[in-house]
Amino acid sequence: MWSHLYNLLSGAVRFFSDSPRWITISYLLFLLLHLVFAGR
Repeated sequence: MWSHLYNLLSGAVRFFSDSPRWITISYLLFLLLHLVFAGR
């Protein structure tokens, strides 16, 4: 499961590599999703 999430995150970082702002937003969204799933 963690490797799958890591692949999604690294893929998002590569996709938005030209926009550091989007990297930050993507990472924050990843953290929010992690908190939501951890809460369940």
